Amino acid sequence: MAELALSGAGFLLLFLGDLFQALRRPLLARLVSIFGYSGIGAALFFVVFFDRLPRTGEGGEIVEIGAASLFALLLLYSVLLEIPLAERRRPAAGSERRAFAGGTYALVRHPGFLWFLGLAASLAVLYRTPAVTTPAAAMVLMNLLLVIGEDRWLFPRIFRDWQDYKRAVPFLIPRLRGEKRTLEGR
Repeated sequence: MAELALSGAGFLLLFLGDLFQALRRPLLARLVSIFGYSGIGAALFFVVFFDRLPRTGEGGEIVEIGAASLFALLLLYSVLLEIPLAERRRPAAGSERRAFAGGTYALVRHPGFLWFLGLAASLAVLYRTPAVTTPAAAMVLMNLLLVIGEDRWLFPRIFRDWQDYKRAVPFLIPRLRGEKRTLEGR
């Protein structure tokens, strides 16, 4: 499946983009990340639009298409817009970056993973074919490996306050009840 190779290359490029951030090579990080996001986006496009038709006649397509659209919009917002928009509003504090702890990043450390999981699940339910469910599940697994690598190895080197953020905000499952921790000085 070409989609798996394309998405695998995309997730690997995103990991390399984060590595270049840790090495303080922002231009290279941005360029590599653009190619990574493009690869993943192209893989999703191929999974959804080439030789695959959603099931019809069962009445749930509108809900499933709506859910997939909502998750896609949340994914784009959290991953591509939310942090750059927030960074424009807050002044740069020296050369070291701080983890963004607002918006969806106050719920979990990797909200993009949740939105990607929701998008993949919505598409799998909409199409209900191995041609969609297999690559969707594989992409979710690749995304999980990416966020584990970011969380354990790369982000502690990129963000000076990563350990504080890590203690305050859950990894992937939001806290629904209980004590909400806050980051000092935020």
